[in-house]
Amino acid sequence: MASIVRFLLPFYDPSAQTWSFEARALRWLTFLWLSVGLVVMFSASYVAAGAERGDNLYFFKGQLVWIFLGLTCFNILVHSSMRYALGLADWGIMIFLGLILATLIPGIGTTVNGATRWLVIGPAAIQPSEMIKPKSTCQTLIHLLLAFSRSAAAFH
Repeated sequence: MASIVRFLLPFYDPSAQTWSFEARALRWLTFLWLSVGLVVMFSASYVAAGAERGDNLYFFKGQLVWIFLGLTCFNILVHSSMRYALGLADWGIMIFLGLILATLIPGIGTTVNGATRWLVIGPAAIQPSEMIKPKSTCQTLIHLLLAFSRSAAAFH
């Protein structure tokens, strides 16, 4: 039961005590940025959500759901091997490139504010171009590390 709670409640993770200082600081900075972002989003959308949706906390609740899902995926990834995580980057690039191309197909892509960048899947609207950014960063890191390791081996 404790291992399930560890994945679902990212603030509670006893294994984080064994991490390096930099990893723990980055983890807490992420929580801080998420909290500040929630406060800013709440203050900016409270009145608009009430007027448009009839629920002043509409956007806040939606953001909490996405944060929960993101932090759960973060915890699963943190407790996975590096080889597994880097392997996901290859598949993620292909999947999200496919989703970006799907936004160009009439009837599948949804236009919001004049730009057809969204896919509506059930009750959720996603923007695949935003989801590919972490994957492309990871992919770039892989290629840079390979290039640096080859150049370092050439000097020895």
